[in-house]
Amino acid sequence: MERILNHINQKLREHKIELDLPAVEAELIQVTQRWEEVLASITKPIKYLIIGEATVSWANYFYNEEAKPTSFLNPSHFVKKNKADLIKSFKRRCILVFDIYPLPLPTFIYENIKFDCKDAMYRKELIDYYQLVKDKINSETIIVLRYKGLENRCEFKLFKEIIIHEKNKIKTIGGTSANEAEIRKMFNIKKKK
Repeated sequence: MERILNHINQKLREHKIELDLPAVEAELIQVTQRWEEVLASITKPIKYLIIGEATVSWANYFYNEEAKPTSFLNPSHFVKKNKADLIKSFKRRCILVFDIYPLPLPTFIYENIKFDCKDAMYRKELIDYYQLVKDKINSETIIVLRYKGLENRCEFKLFKEIIIHEKNKIKTIGGTSANEAEIRKMFNIKKKK
């Protein structure tokens, strides 16, 4: 963990930004602990792997039931009353939310700074992180990209190279706001009458 934090901090310094390492480490511990619990609870292959809505921070982390929902993963889009119900529903329906970035950093960092996936240490850390989901998906898993721009990131290209099967369907559902009808259609959600 320290090596990847130092690597990222080095890249950020080029942009006159420096991480508060103790704060990032504390966030990472919370996110990692919850993520490990989620992974341990998965017993069937994942039907949908949603990429792009997971790690921004513990306060916004999808699997933190007390975090506010995002516009995309809003419980109402999935006909659920609250975030806890949505998380339980995702578990039952074999939907996993995953982020291609291994650290809980502010979105503006990932949007504006390109990290070097050819750097041996960063690449190894990414591969180790991605391996966590490798056994949870299969060739039938539908990969859902939350943001079209993720397709161009070296992290997603590496993820695709290491983890995704040739037969996986990759669907993008993006934009700055969530389209409820599109989300319901993609995940086959019927609105209650």
